[in-house]
Amino acid sequence: MEKYYPTQKHSADFWEHLGRVVATFGFLEEIMAKAYLAFTGNKKLSFNSDKELEEAYEKWGKELEKVATGQLSFLLKKYKEATKDLEHKIDINMLYSEVKEANDIRNMLCHASWRAPLQDGKSPLFYARGKGENLETCQQLIDVEYLKQVQESVADITIRVFETVKDQGFDFPGIETPKEK
Repeated sequence: MEKYYPTQKHSADFWEHLGRVVATFGFLEEIMAKAYLAFTGNKKLSFNSDKELEEAYEKWGKELEKVATGQLSFLLKKYKEATKDLEHKIDINMLYSEVKEANDIRNMLCHASWRAPLQDGKSPLFYARGKGENLETCQQLIDVEYLKQVQESVADITIRVFETVKDQGFDFPGIETPKEK
């Protein structure tokens, strides 16, 4: 078998940029999880007894475990729940839509079957999603430039999720965005 089969025909530059996109999606998922923690951890609640407080704390802890291991579509759902009743400086519905679209691209890039690149360097991929009669297939040509654009877009979305937390006056410890440096 040829070394790196079936990916041996793609350039190292291509795989580098695909890896950068995947890593940026991973960072978005981390920020979405931490945003959920910030929003739910700063929510003002009142309890009639210590028992109610302990039960709520235990329930929240279990929810945080799910969020910590959740994928982007689940994290978007939890993020929406946590932010729906807050006032935002940005169009939050637009941000939700952008995260959903980014999730669709993430799934395509991460779960597609990659074909050998064409002469122009673009790599065809094959991706199927849905179930039963709703099965859709996508055949798209991907090149390094497309991957760079996706990475930049996901990084921008990540910064805006981060800023929704900061805009509420909540701390986001341990994370700096490029705008803060």
